[in-house]
Amino acid sequence: MLRIDRILSGMGICSRSEAVQYLRKNIITDPKNNKRILSTSHKVCEKDINKLLCNGKVFDYPTLNLTILLNKPVGYLCSTSREESNHKIIYDLLPIEFFNRSPLLSSVGRLDLESCGLLILTQDGQLQHQLLSSPTLEKRYLVGFTPPLVDEKEIIEMKRVFESGKFLLRSEEEPLKPVTNFEVIDDTHIAISIVEGRYHQVRRMFAAFGKRVEFLKRIQIGSIEIDEVIEKEGKWRVMKEEEIVKLSSV
Repeated sequence: MLRIDRILSGMGICSRSEAVQYLRKNIITDPKNNKRILSTSHKVCEKDINKLLCNGKVFDYPTLNLTILLNKPVGYLCSTSREESNHKIIYDLLPIEFFNRSPLLSSVGRLDLESCGLLILTQDGQLQHQLLSSPTLEKRYLVGFTPPLVDEKEIIEMKRVFESGKFLLRSEEEPLKPVTNFEVIDDTHIAISIVEGRYHQVRRMFAAFGKRVEFLKRIQIGSIEIDEVIEKEGKWRVMKEEEIVKLSSV
């Protein structure tokens, strides 16, 4: 059982200190007895949160463990702070309530300012830890670079090094884990899958071969791909329970 002020805060509706005023201004109905909730100490079963009524309607996204997929555009920081640069942040793409949720709807890993593509955000700390610490969860990237590939010999050598498990990046002490699904799209685009997420890893990998990455898009995480719902950059959707279960079992 959870206090109503905890629930409202968890969904980003208001802070716990603001809950008294919120309950006065809105008719919140307990699904168990259909009576109005007036006290912040009133408790509701967590499984009944999706049945709570606010002025006769259920809340949007009534859960304290919200997990979403976002198709991040270039130019947005994976941060809660704009820092000194005053850049846009990923929360600018989401409902304001998502930024106010407690615990915070946090990104699972990051995409840098100049990268785009699939990003998972979740309130579920256990899920976040599970995905970040997984040694087998593959992330697939489409990489655009210059100058173009010269010949088949260069492709073969790049593929050999990427897949070797012995590729040591500059200033690193441990070699990278092997790349999988190395796929040449054309002479300036390659798709690869990796299981790590070191600092600017993909950009540094290609830089070691004299390639400057000009386009970097994460197109898949495990079995989750960018679908038609979030095909357009900046779009997001709630993850399905079966998707979360499948992803966390990797």
